[in-house]
Amino acid sequence: MPKRQVGDRVSASNNLKPASEPKPARKHQRQKLYLSESVDVEIICVRGAVRGRVIDVDPKGVGVLVPQEKDCLQDGEAVELAISTNSFQKSWSLHGVIRNKAALETAEGKFARLGIEILGDEKSELQKRKSQGFHFYASPEFFRPVAYFEHPITFGEVVHFQVHEVSPQGCTGRTSLRNKGLFPGLSIRLEFFVPTKGEFSTDAHILEVIPSGDGNFASVRFSFDDPPPELLAAIAEFILSFNPDVTVKSL
Repeated sequence: MPKRQVGDRVSASNNLKPASEPKPARKHQRQKLYLSESVDVEIICVRGAVRGRVIDVDPKGVGVLVPQEKDCLQDGEAVELAISTNSFQKSWSLHGVIRNKAALETAEGKFARLGIEILGDEKSELQKRKSQGFHFYASPEFFRPVAYFEHPITFGEVVHFQVHEVSPQGCTGRTSLRNKGLFPGLSIRLEFFVPTKGEFSTDAHILEVIPSGDGNFASVRFSFDDPPPELLAAIAEFILSFNPDVTVKSL
């Protein structure tokens, strides 16, 4: 199993100088990215497209640097995001809204720093609506499945979950909010362990992230993408074992 890197992160924003007074501290602090993580983004609005670099992430969105002379974006504007990473050769097309802007200066020149809330993608929004009709079965506290995945953006980071709810269509897991780079639309390779049945792999993506009131944990709802029959059989048997009123047909 890959292990999370130990040590200080070298941020692309280490030498940024705010052009104005700092705003009050965020409720959820962003996680800065390594320079080597090379997460690029194309921001598309009605006036055209702007290319930039993702410099930090949190459960609600991303921080992006774009060259100041190419900045045509406005606070509150709805945009499309095409995010790509070299580390995992992955890309995502997402919906977002620009929530704040600031002028920043580095040794390389002048930039605009954008705070963008990620709303998800069309697939996630469709699946989220569908999931409202799914029945998620609570897993017993003493016998819960667990899941983990290697984060496709933050290099060397493995995110672990306790699975509190499960269904043949997906699951809801609980994890520490130290894992900040979780947002709707993020597609991952999920490793899913069902007690007494073993470990299974499936593609999945995040439907929604709900931080806890104390800011220490997050509930993350996943949708499975074409799960293997072996995983579906293990989940069905797990649900039937702890829910005597459930039938195979109802699953």
